[in-house]
Amino acid sequence: MNMHTVGDVLKQARLAAGASMDDVAKRLYVKSNVIQAIENNNFDAIPSSAAIKGLIQNYAKLLGLNPAKMLALYRRQRGPDKVKLTHVDKPVEMGNWELTPIHVALGTLLLVALGLIIYLVSAYLRVVKYPSLVLSSPKTNVVKTTEPKYKIQGVVEPNTILTINGIRVNYDDKGNFEYEIPLEPGENNIEIQVVREYNPDKKTIKKLKIIYTPENQAEQNKQQEQAASPNGPGPINFTVKVTSDIAWIQVVVDNVQKDIGIKSAGYSRKFTAKQSMYVLTGRPSITKVTVNQKPIQWKQDGNTIKIECNLQDNRWICNGQPL
Repeated sequence: MNMHTVGDVLKQARLAAGASMDDVAKRLYVKSNVIQAIENNNFDAIPSSAAIKGLIQNYAKLLGLNPAKMLALYRRQRGPDKVKLTHVDKPVEMGNWELTPIHVALGTLLLVALGLIIYLVSAYLRVVKYPSLVLSSPKTNVVKTTEPKYKIQGVVEPNTILTINGIRVNYDDKGNFEYEIPLEPGENNIEIQVVREYNPDKKTIKKLKIIYTPENQAEQNKQQEQAASPNGPGPINFTVKVTSDIAWIQVVVDNVQKDIGIKSAGYSRKFTAKQSMYVLTGRPSITKVTVNQKPIQWKQDGNTIKIECNLQDNRWICNGQPL
């Protein structure tokens, strides 16, 4: 039996198939001089043993030869002492990219640098942007109460200083705080301030007005109002509906939360307000509100979409317009 080299077998098969070295090179995504080196058994011109075996295997598959037999022929031809590659000053250029320790080191360095940049940017933003302050109580900037104390609740960012009317207020590790403030009869102006510890120039301020009327005084005022205007407007009836899909809503009546959450199509609920009401929604196009059977248009207030009605000077005002 004649002994053929790997290069001879591959070359004869290529010629029998009527293919040129350029045709094979294009199909294997390498340069034609790589194919020439394989067919000439010039394996030292290829800088990687794994690349040689991969090329032989793929070349054999392309020509319909048995890859396992071709690799076995290659190992017999090279012998154990020639498997280890020698240094080549100018290796054959190959189309396949190979991962090297230098690539790993550069990739690791880039990842570390990217992580450091992200950390520095986030730290910078934490210092330069205004700190957040979200109040869960009260929901509005003006509140009426008959209680001598009012509980203010909310959430702030960590690493900030929270004060209410100049008094520092503590919060838990998640930023939740609760503070009960004593009230004087009449209007009480409350200023809530959040300042960054490392940048005092960045502060968020929220101002509230809490109107405290003692219960006996409130009753007297009510009697006086009834005496002065026995035919006053009285309470209003309003309905909130979701016409299609789903929508998040919140309903507050006379400073008491009556409903909140995501509502499905067909939701409809009636409410009665004596002094004030407001409705918030995330989808005004499918959330409809009627007051005394009159449709009310939504109002954009910053990032809030709402309808707000209050009894003022013996008449109802909804979103700044008389009802």
